[in-house]
Formats: sequence, structure tokens, C-alpha cells
Amino acid sequence: MGTKVRNIIVLGSGTAGWLTALFVRKLFPHFDIKIIGNKKIGIVGVGEATTPPFVYFLKEIDIDPLTLVHETGGTIKQGISFENWNGDGKKYFHGFYEKFLSQTSIPPMFTHECEDYYYRHLIHDKLDFNEYSYAAKASYQNKIDLNEIDYAVHFDTNRLSKYLSKIAKQRNIKYIEGDFNKLKLKYDFIFDCSGLSRLIISKKSKWKSFNKFLPMKQALPFHLKVKEKKPYTSAIAMKYGWMWQIPLAERIGAGYVFDSDYIDAAEAKKEVEEFLGHTINARKVISFEAGRHEQYWVDNCMAVGLSSCFIEPLESTSIHLTVLQLQLLKQFANDLFNGTNDMFNEVVTNTMDEISYFIYLHYITKRKDSHFWRNVKKDYPCPPAFKSVLKAIKNNTLKHYDIKSTNRIQPSFSVTSYLHIANGLNLFDKKININEYENLEPSVQNIKYSMDQRIQKL
Repeated sequence: MGTKVRNIIVLGSGTAGWLTALFVRKLFPHFDIKIIGNKKIGIVGVGEATTPPFVYFLKEIDIDPLTLVHETGGTIKQGISFENWNGDGKKYFHGFYEKFLSQTSIPPMFTHECEDYYYRHLIHDKLDFNEYSYAAKASYQNKIDLNEIDYAVHFDTNRLSKYLSKIAKQRNIKYIEGDFNKLKLKYDFIFDCSGLSRLIISKKSKWKSFNKFLPMKQALPFHLKVKEKKPYTSAIAMKYGWMWQIPLAERIGAGYVFDSDYIDAAEAKKEVEEFLGHTINARKVISFEAGRHEQYWVDNCMAVGLSSCFIEPLESTSIHLTVLQLQLLKQFANDLFNGTNDMFNEVVTNTMDEISYFIYLHYITKRKDSHFWRNVKKDYPCPPAFKSVLKAIKNNTLKHYDIKSTNRIQPSFSVTSYLHIANGLNLFDKKININEYENLEPSVQNIKYSMDQRIQKL
């Protein structure tokens, strides 16, 4: 007997929709897969930056990441530059996994057990991460190392959709244009990738808001001219939020994410223009509420992408979560047609909540130059589940088990990521204890020497 052919529908032809359709095709080669798009609705178009799991995901669905970069007018991303978050004009870098350091140091630093080994020494000795972090130093010199730094990509959202749609067609995924409610298609399972519309999942699962501790509510996207292609995303703190700048081949994708309790879109536009020194053509205003659904897999429906959760653009977590959620599905593939999966929902929930807390950490800054920054800690108090982690950060006692929640998707943000952000924001109240880490071999200075030698050769 042959395998029963199932009918799968992917609702939504944005980034999450195409990635889901291609992933399901790889997972179930013989199923009938249709993707429904609606050009009248369009694409949100904010998610032009990714994280390293996206690159691994592309390879998993047989797409070459560097070909995708070329086809979508994209660039390489080695991390995020956070600029002026303490109001002091300084910047700090949240770089991706540095293979170079793991090969240089003995014992290896960037294993799951001791990936923060080196950075604890930098904090203890009050050394500049921008000088001693390989990803930061190479990136700020506009140098790329695809072999020794885990990399992600930037892309043009519309060009990405066209590129993925071409591949989907080659892989026998049928595209249907139209209003889903009028099409009346039969299906065995449907993926709700309808973005902020949440056309199906909103009728099946309640929404849990993060607005008690995450402040951003609107985004004002716009484009800038390319001056130089930097291998990183910039996140520039503003008076009422922050501005992203994503370097692409032919433009910079930019936008101001702000707390609309304090300013409206017109005031946000004015602030950006004063900061940049020229006018901008703001395409639209995107309103959103940070949060997630209580369930994502309900009956024969699964929400993926913005349909399931939206935290905010900081740290590029939207596509990151899309990829992690789809990879998790592999472990539950045999249960796809058995109705609601509580274990899947629990794992995804834990992952989303943990990432939302990591985003919250970024707003504990020393800025005082506006009502927003002066009030942010009072208006948006620390979520109870994160208080112990924040206390450990400030006491310089943070360990892996402090941030390790049970039943979560891997990978997530590591202790090293927390150290990068907390150090950049000057959150350490006490001198860090390296009693368990004192025997670093080679020494910090020898590692830096090797690092500088490699960067010179890039």
C-alpha cells in the first residue's frame, strides 16, 4: 500500500509562508501542497534580517544561502551593532558564534558548557569587547569571515518572496491567488502564515500580550541610500525607541520602532529626519502588540511566523522563531494529523517567553533624555519569571542553568549573548568572579594577537 496523499494548505505568501511550504515539501515529498496568497494584503516587509539558524535552515531545505543573498540583493550579517543605548554615543556589538575563538583557546570556550569562558575574563579585566571580540572587531572593519563566524543574512523581502516562489514552483508547490474565505478548499492540515491578520489561529487560540513589560507598539519603515555595505544590522537608540538599519545591495532597509504612548507617527518621522539630517519617505505605519498565542497547533491548524507570535524587530527574532518552530515540527511529524499537540505548544511557548525576556533586557539602559527612557523601568517592570536572571546578571553570577528553561527549542540565546548585552549596558553592579575560570590558556592577550593576525588577512 502506498502512502496516503494528504492535502496541505499554507495560508499566506510572505516569508513565513514560503519557508513553511518548502519545509513541508522536504518533510512530506508526496503530499499535495498549496500556498494561498493575496496581493491586496501585501507583505509586512520588516523582516529583512535573520540569525544563523536561518542559514542552517536554508541548507536543510536545499537552498544555498550565498545564492539566496545574490538573488535577493542581500548581504552577510555577523551580528548587531547597538548604538547609543546608554545615551553616551558609544556602541556595543552582539556578535554571532565565533568558531575562531573555540579553536584558539584550550579548553574550547564556545562549547555548551563554557562558551562564556573568555568573555568573563574580558569583563573582569574591564577590556573593550569591541577590541577583543572577533565578530565585533572584524565587522566594524567591514570584514567578513564565513569560515570562522556563524553568519546570517540580510535580504530584500519582496525579492526573497519571488525567489522562494520560483523554487516552490520547481518543487511542485501550487500557488493560488485569492481570498481564502471564498476559495473553500478542502485540506487535511493548514498552516496559518497570514501574518498579523492571524486569519485562522485567532479563532482557535487566545492571545497573550507582552505589553506589560515590552514597550514598542508601532514601526515606521523607510529606505535609505547605501553608503557602505556593513556586515551587520544597526540598532540605534532614539528618544522613544530605536531605529534599525539593514544594509542591502541597493538600499538600506530602515525603520523607527517606537512607543506610541509617547509620540505619534508624524512626531516619529520628524525625529528621524532631524537625526539623519534629511527627509525620509515613510512607506506606512505598522501597529503591533508584542505577544504570542497560547497555542499554535490547534486541531489541524498550526500558526507559523507573525501569526503565532510577534515580539518586535530587535534581535531579528521573527524569522528566527519561524525557523526554530519548523525545525521542531520534524520531531512531531508523525503526529501532524492527530489534532492539537500539547507538547509542541509547550516547547514553543517556553522558547517565545524566554526570547521575550531577553529582549526586555535591552531596555534596562542608563538613558534619561526623554520621558520614555526615564519612565521605561517603571512603566514596564521586569516580568516575574525574569527577576532571578536579572539579579544574577547584576551580581555577576549568571550561569547557564539560570537561563535554561525546560522543554524549549534549541538553539536559544546563550549566556554569552546575555554577557554581550549586559556588558554593553553597564549592568554589572559587582566585580565578576572568575575563580572557576581563571586558568584561561592561551591568555587573553595571546588570543587577541591571533585574532588581530587573522583579521589583517581577511
